[in-house]
Amino acid sequence: MRVWVGNSPCSQKSGAAITNATPVRNKGKRRYRLKSFLARGGKGSVFLCEDLRLSGQRWAIKEMLSAHPLETSLLEESFRREAEMLARLRHPSLPAIVDSFVEGTRHYLVMEYIPGATLSRHIEESGPVSHEQALQWGLGLAEVLSYLHAQSPPVIFRDLKPDNVLVSEGKLLKLVDFGLARHFRPGQSRDTQAAGSIGYSSPEQWEDRDQSDQRSDIYGWGAVMHFLLSGKPPSATYGQQKLSQLRPDLDARLESLVLK
Repeated sequence: MRVWVGNSPCSQKSGAAITNATPVRNKGKRRYRLKSFLARGGKGSVFLCEDLRLSGQRWAIKEMLSAHPLETSLLEESFRREAEMLARLRHPSLPAIVDSFVEGTRHYLVMEYIPGATLSRHIEESGPVSHEQALQWGLGLAEVLSYLHAQSPPVIFRDLKPDNVLVSEGKLLKLVDFGLARHFRPGQSRDTQAAGSIGYSSPEQWEDRDQSDQRSDIYGWGAVMHFLLSGKPPSATYGQQKLSQLRPDLDARLESLVLK
């Protein structure tokens, strides 16, 4: 058994707490002990785990489990793509991947553990940030997006939103969850699957009319900046953001940059 909780094997069933379930098997080996539940996303759950081979080392481990047999092939493809993509990327604003494996119907990614909170939780607890902080964080996100877009072929993140950005204890931003990320393919007319998050994803992702590209991530960047400055998600109706009404003291030049 490769993944354990405490002294017993376990998995995540509800997302609310860690519960005992069918053991996860891998040729009798024990490597990771799950310590606590961290987060739940659209395709899986993330736990804090202890490495039993490296004393004192903690990782974040993402478990992906298909809810229906018909989803299995899509899950396997998403897992393979995310693991291979992250393994090739090296950037201070991206979590390092250290292991990936499959046990039965469960797929696991083991990554750098980043203490902190999601950007959505940070704003919920502290409120909108100052113009200066928004610009600093915005530049950091733009820099990591530029790094992804400079890959060959370009990596399109496709799901830039506050829940997929971590604020570390040092107030640095980390981009997480590459479940929807894909490579840009010249000549391809559209994405293989329409997906995204309401208010943060560009129209072509929802309408499945074009292939998402670098501009799709730039759209998401503006939406996240909107959230940083207003504390509220952008309107789901494209072009109806009205940022200055939510933040009357907003500099007109900054508003123009965000809504451009």
